[in-house]
Amino acid sequence: MRFLVFYFIIFFSIANSKSINISSEIDTSIANIGDIITWKIIAKNSNQKNVIFPDLIVEGDSISIRSQKSIYTDKGELGRIIEMTFWDTGRFYTPQYQISILNNQGDVKYNLEVEKLLLEIVSV
Repeated sequence: MRFLVFYFIIFFSIANSKSINISSEIDTSIANIGDIITWKIIAKNSNQKNVIFPDLIVEGDSISIRSQKSIYTDKGELGRIIEMTFWDTGRFYTPQYQISILNNQGDVKYNLEVEKLLLEIVSV
């Protein structure tokens, strides 16, 4: 009987645990110099109070950030949309970006690295 209760508790814990998943997507993989590229980052399985999407700060002449805004999807997911422009030709990755996951007290528990996506910038 003890084993049955133990297995029930383990199964219930696994079934109800939801890890936060991060999705990263861009609207195109090939663009011209100066085109606006939209990068969407979504945190799935978050409770919307335990995830922080900081502003992306990029230094350098080959990329500029045009806008950043937080979003809430119709599924209750939290995310961020970043519009950026590249000013040089070649193959580039989206910039390094981390989101912070908070514990119940509001302190940073850990950071998650967002997947970098490859894109090619060509001349007009």
